Amino acid sequence: MKVTKMLKVNRWEDIDWKTVEQNIFRKQNQMYRATLASNITEVRRLQRDLLKDPYARLLSVKRVTSENTGKYTPGVDGAIILKNSDRLLLAQRMNLDKDYKAKPLKRVYYQNQTAN
Repeated sequence: MKVTKMLKVNRWEDIDWKTVEQNIFRKQNQMYRATLASNITEVRRLQRDLLKDPYARLLSVKRVTSENTGKYTPGVDGAIILKNSDRLLLAQRMNLDKDYKAKPLKRVYYQNQTAN
């Protein structure tokens, strides 16, 4: 089942997680084999493909919002996503928007305490 069809379901629980995890594992395994063969260009291509893969984005939403121990900690945007309907909306927004671009990390600089 394609990701776009998977995301058009009405419920987060209806997503076939076994298919999602198998797809991601297959890509990671390809990356591992390319690394063993010292094929750096193939590894870089597979890394780029994995970052853009809709299955990877879907799995990342699941891990960050439901499996992670910090799921009750708000992010930079201050949002905490606890309901399955909100998780589905987030996954749809990340996967279906062609112009979606992740925001950069918030960088906080601290003064060195030992320097005078």
